[in-house]
Amino acid sequence: MFENRRVYLLTGVAYMGAMLFGFDTGVMGSVLAMSSFKNDFGLPQGSDGFSDEKNASVSSNVVSLLTAGSFFGAIGAAFINEKWGRLYTLMGFCGVFLVGAALQTGAHHEIALIYAGRVIAGVGIG
Repeated sequence: MFENRRVYLLTGVAYMGAMLFGFDTGVMGSVLAMSSFKNDFGLPQGSDGFSDEKNASVSSNVVSLLTAGSFFGAIGAAFINEKWGRLYTLMGFCGVFLVGAALQTGAHHEIALIYAGRVIAGVGIG
């Protein structure tokens, strides 16, 4: 077991990335359904959930922007990894994720900040 400790460490780091992706997606799915979120960002409220066109549009944009950011982050990480190495690449993309999370947290009545934060956090996750 101790002979392959680097393999286990690399697997753990990759798992943390997958966990961040799942956690972020799960939390945002719950946040989108909250009436306080809909109230703050001027979305229609009611008992029909995401069946309203505007709510469905915001929900699909929020989910797809994280995935799009992850796509470009994964591609960019390959080139950055070649130049600066894994350690600095991982640290840099963790910082990128934190910036994206801060934008999402600080968004107040501006859905554009949520969108920007989702893309930036996606790049960090990727």
